[in-house]
Amino acid sequence: MEVRIISDPMKADTRRREIKTSSKREVTKISEIYVCLAAIMLIGIMLLGGIYTNICAKNVQSQYRLEDLREEKAKLEKERLSLRLEVNKLSSLERIEKIAEKELGMAHPANRYILDMRNHSVLQASLTDIAAADSGLDGSRE
Repeated sequence: MEVRIISDPMKADTRRREIKTSSKREVTKISEIYVCLAAIMLIGIMLLGGIYTNICAKNVQSQYRLEDLREEKAKLEKERLSLRLEVNKLSSLERIEKIAEKELGMAHPANRYILDMRNHSVLQASLTDIAAADSGLDGSRE
């Protein structure tokens, strides 16, 4: 700002009014800028708050979903164990033999035929012969 000495009082008064008016305009412009910046910052803070709230809500939703999946997993594992026990019970050899004998009328064979691959002959053996041969195969024979 430059300082001028004005000899005419009327011009000096006009000059003072111009300076006051221009100062008021500058102050008004600066105030408008600050108000705009404050509004922009307020909008930004509101957006960040909304984003943060959304993230927290998604996190809580994910935690509930995770808990539901854990419960479902435990239920399915319990069901799998139950089914495995049922399969073991239904496929036991004793049960199958009982069903074969009682319901289907089957019986253990009196004689078994053995194919000797060393000399390609078919041998007839009784259950006692087979049991004796089996006991010799499991390492008790020298």
